[in-house]
Amino acid sequence: MGQTDCQKKAFVFQGVGSNIEKTISVFDSAQINYFHELCEAVSDFSGINLTKYLYDMSCFEGTDKIFAEWILTGLSDCTVFHTCIQNDIVPDYIIGYSLGLNNAIYCSGSIHLEDTVHILSGVIRSIIESQKGKLTYDMGVIVGLDMQTVKEIINLYSSCKHVMIASENSEYCIVITGVCNEVQKVLGKAQSQGALKTRMLDVPCAFHSNMLIDCASYYYNNIENIHFNDSKIPVVSIYDQKILITGNEIYNEQRRNFLSSMKWKTTIEYLEKIGVNEFWDMSTNGSMKKSTVLTNPDSSFYTIKTLYKSLNV
Repeated sequence: MGQTDCQKKAFVFQGVGSNIEKTISVFDSAQINYFHELCEAVSDFSGINLTKYLYDMSCFEGTDKIFAEWILTGLSDCTVFHTCIQNDIVPDYIIGYSLGLNNAIYCSGSIHLEDTVHILSGVIRSIIESQKGKLTYDMGVIVGLDMQTVKEIINLYSSCKHVMIASENSEYCIVITGVCNEVQKVLGKAQSQGALKTRMLDVPCAFHSNMLIDCASYYYNNIENIHFNDSKIPVVSIYDQKILITGNEIYNEQRRNFLSSMKWKTTIEYLEKIGVNEFWDMSTNGSMKKSTVLTNPDSSFYTIKTLYKSLNV
């Protein structure tokens, strides 16, 4: 399973939304220990008792609960990354889906662990600020319709001021973002027009749109206080598919990662074009494998379960 000349690897980091109990249930004892070490480190500098939360998930509510869940999801991805590296599975490139960028660039050596928490803190504070207004926000996913069809539904039954495309995950998997009741309306119309599946993502934020621009200062202010080092692993931008190495390039990518629409499908196609044929999902539940379509017949997705099988675990 190690690196070869004919195989290029990309490590893929998920966004937010995993069930943390299921996420860490696949870890062996060594991974659990490493995961808890990360939790303790974060707890020390953030004041958030993540270990307590793992044993009693009712101890946090509202945005505190969301904050803890998102941090823990990121730490689980970092644990999978650590496991891969220990087993000589080394990426040629890394990419991060949405807030997965934070964990990707931490693993690449561009920022420190506490910086990932600082970035998330800015996101949470922006969410809290947005909740002071009259509108509520959410995101949704549509499976089975292409982006042009979804845009037509938005224009016919809502407005691009209220619902926007957050990501074209694949040709027939589109993520939308915006005002909650308008997102629900678009999902309903998509279902009636032949979508195979639609669902709300239960994310209290219109990520990847300019609807939160008035609340985004907390996010940007927190980024300004972070020093971004050159990346030890090339990062591929999910916005313009450029290969990012320098600290300034990583910083600019991080700035784009709150209000800009993602080009996930285009990024995956670009990676395949430059020779990547192994895509390693850093989630434990295969979330990125499920939401990504590979077009090259020689390309494959791998997960931690793939690694377990190779090691006869």
